[in-house]
Amino acid sequence: MASEQLTSIPQFQVSTITEQELQRPGVGKLVVKRCMELESECRIHLSRCESERREREKIVVEYHIADSDRKVLQTRLDGLSHRHAISQLIWGGLAIDIGLMIDSGRTAHWGTLALCTAMMLLLGGAEYLVHRSSETSGPTTTSVGPSRGT
Repeated sequence: MASEQLTSIPQFQVSTITEQELQRPGVGKLVVKRCMELESECRIHLSRCESERREREKIVVEYHIADSDRKVLQTRLDGLSHRHAISQLIWGGLAIDIGLMIDSGRTAHWGTLALCTAMMLLLGGAEYLVHRSSETSGPTTTSVGPSRGT
Protein backbone atom coordinates (compact mmCIF):
# COMPACT_ATOMS: atom_id res chain seq x y z
CA MET A 1 0.00 0.00 0.00
CA ALA A 2 2.78 2.44 0.93
CA SER A 3 4.74 1.51 -2.19
CA GLU A 4 1.72 2.33 -4.36
CA GLN A 5 1.55 5.79 -2.85
CA LEU A 6 5.27 6.36 -3.35
CA THR A 7 5.03 5.56 -7.05
CA SER A 8 2.41 8.29 -7.55
CA ILE A 9 4.63 10.94 -5.91
CA PRO A 10 7.11 12.48 -8.37
CA GLN A 11 10.63 11.41 -7.51
CA PHE A 12 13.66 13.61 -8.06
CA GLN A 13 17.30 13.16 -7.30
CA VAL A 14 18.89 15.13 -4.50
CA SER A 15 22.63 15.18 -4.41
CA THR A 16 24.71 16.18 -1.47
CA ILE A 17 25.89 19.76 -1.82
CA THR A 18 29.44 20.26 -0.79
CA GLU A 19 30.67 23.21 1.18
CA GLN A 20 32.55 24.52 -1.81
CA GLU A 21 29.39 24.55 -3.96
CA LEU A 22 27.52 26.40 -1.24
CA GLN A 23 30.22 29.06 -1.10
CA ARG A 24 29.86 29.95 -4.77
CA PRO A 25 28.24 33.31 -5.45
CA GLY A 26 24.48 33.18 -6.15
CA VAL A 27 23.88 29.67 -4.76
CA GLY A 28 22.02 31.03 -1.73
CA LYS A 29 19.74 33.05 -3.96
CA LEU A 30 18.98 29.97 -6.09
CA VAL A 31 18.20 27.89 -3.01
CA VAL A 32 15.93 30.61 -1.62
CA LYS A 33 14.27 31.02 -5.04
CA ARG A 34 13.62 27.27 -5.28
CA CYS A 35 12.26 27.22 -1.73
CA MET A 36 9.85 30.04 -2.61
CA GLU A 37 8.74 28.17 -5.75
CA LEU A 38 8.10 25.05 -3.68
CA GLU A 39 6.21 27.08 -1.10
CA SER A 40 3.93 28.60 -3.77
CA GLU A 41 3.31 25.15 -5.28
CA CYS A 42 2.49 23.86 -1.82
CA ARG A 43 -0.02 26.71 -1.30
CA ILE A 44 -1.64 25.98 -4.67
CA HIS A 45 -2.02 22.29 -3.81
CA LEU A 46 -3.25 23.14 -0.32
CA SER A 47 -5.92 25.50 -1.67
CA ARG A 48 -6.99 22.86 -4.21
CA CYS A 49 -7.26 20.26 -1.44
CA GLU A 50 -9.25 22.68 0.69
CA SER A 51 -11.71 23.46 -2.12
CA GLU A 52 -12.16 19.73 -2.80
CA ARG A 53 -12.78 19.15 0.93
CA ARG A 54 -15.46 21.90 0.97
CA GLU A 55 -17.09 20.44 -2.12
CA ARG A 56 -17.07 16.96 -0.59
CA GLU A 57 -18.64 18.30 2.61
CA LYS A 58 -21.31 20.08 0.54
CA ILE A 59 -22.10 16.83 -1.27
CA VAL A 60 -22.33 14.96 2.04
CA VAL A 61 -24.78 17.55 3.39
CA GLU A 62 -26.89 17.28 0.22
CA TYR A 63 -26.84 13.50 0.54
CA HIS A 64 -28.08 13.65 4.14
CA ILE A 65 -30.87 16.06 3.19
CA ALA A 66 -31.94 13.83 0.30
CA ASP A 67 -31.77 10.73 2.50
CA SER A 68 -33.92 12.31 5.21
CA ASP A 69 -36.46 13.40 2.56
CA ARG A 70 -36.48 9.86 1.19
CA LYS A 71 -37.12 8.42 4.65
CA VAL A 72 -40.02 10.83 5.25
CA LEU A 73 -41.58 9.95 1.89
CA GLN A 74 -41.07 6.23 2.50
CA THR A 75 -42.79 6.51 5.88
CA ARG A 76 -45.73 8.34 4.32
CA LEU A 77 -46.04 5.81 1.51
CA ASP A 78 -45.95 2.94 4.01
CA GLY A 79 -48.70 4.63 6.00
CA LEU A 80 -50.80 5.12 2.87
CA SER A 81 -50.52 1.47 1.89
CA HIS A 82 -51.68 0.46 5.39
CA ARG A 83 -54.58 2.89 5.17
CA HIS A 84 -55.56 1.45 1.81
CA ALA A 85 -55.60 -2.09 3.24
CA ILE A 86 -57.65 -0.95 6.24
CA SER A 87 -60.06 0.84 3.92
CA GLN A 88 -60.51 -2.31 1.85
CA LEU A 89 -61.23 -4.35 4.99
CA ILE A 90 -63.80 -1.79 6.14
CA TRP A 91 -65.54 -1.88 2.76
CA GLY A 92 -65.62 -5.69 2.93
CA GLY A 93 -67.14 -5.48 6.41
CA LEU A 94 -69.73 -3.01 5.12
CA ALA A 95 -70.69 -5.36 2.28
CA ILE A 96 -71.16 -8.26 4.70
CA ASP A 97 -73.10 -6.02 7.08
CA ILE A 98 -75.45 -4.86 4.33
CA GLY A 99 -76.08 -8.49 3.39
CA LEU A 100 -76.90 -9.32 7.02
CA MET A 101 -79.18 -6.28 7.24
CA ILE A 102 -81.13 -7.40 4.17
CA ASP A 103 -81.52 -10.94 5.56
CA SER A 104 -82.54 -9.60 8.98
CA GLY A 105 -85.14 -7.32 7.40
CA ARG A 106 -86.63 -10.19 5.35
CA THR A 107 -86.85 -12.52 8.36
CA ALA A 108 -88.11 -9.77 10.68
CA HIS A 109 -85.27 -10.05 13.20
CA TRP A 110 -85.47 -6.44 14.29
CA GLY A 111 -82.80 -6.71 16.99
CA THR A 112 -80.26 -8.07 14.51
CA LEU A 113 -81.29 -5.41 12.00
CA ALA A 114 -80.67 -2.65 14.58
CA LEU A 115 -77.32 -4.17 15.50
CA CYS A 116 -76.30 -4.37 11.82
CA THR A 117 -77.40 -0.76 11.29
CA ALA A 118 -75.28 0.37 14.24
CA MET A 119 -72.35 -1.69 12.90
CA MET A 120 -72.79 -0.10 9.46
CA LEU A 121 -72.70 3.40 10.96
CA LEU A 122 -69.61 2.48 12.97
CA LEU A 123 -67.79 1.07 9.90
CA GLY A 124 -68.84 4.10 7.84
CA GLY A 125 -67.39 6.41 10.50
CA ALA A 126 -64.15 4.39 10.53
CA GLU A 127 -63.91 4.66 6.74
CA TYR A 128 -64.45 8.41 6.97
CA LEU A 129 -61.67 8.74 9.54
CA VAL A 130 -59.25 6.64 7.46
CA HIS A 131 -60.03 8.70 4.37
CA ARG A 132 -59.75 12.00 6.25
CA SER A 133 -56.40 11.09 7.85
CA SER A 134 -54.91 10.19 4.46
CA GLU A 135 -55.94 13.61 3.09
CA THR A 136 -54.44 15.56 6.00
CA SER A 137 -51.08 13.73 5.87
CA GLY A 138 -50.37 14.80 2.28
CA PRO A 139 -47.24 16.63 1.16
CA THR A 140 -46.01 19.47 3.32
CA THR A 141 -45.89 23.06 2.15
CA THR A 142 -42.18 23.45 2.90
CA SER A 143 -39.86 22.35 0.15
CA VAL A 144 -36.11 21.93 0.01
CA GLY A 145 -35.60 22.02 -3.75
CA PRO A 146 -36.93 24.29 -6.49
CA SER A 147 -40.67 24.17 -7.04
CA ARG A 148 -41.93 22.67 -10.27
CA GLY A 149 -44.65 25.24 -10.76
CA THR A 150 -42.31 28.13 -11.53
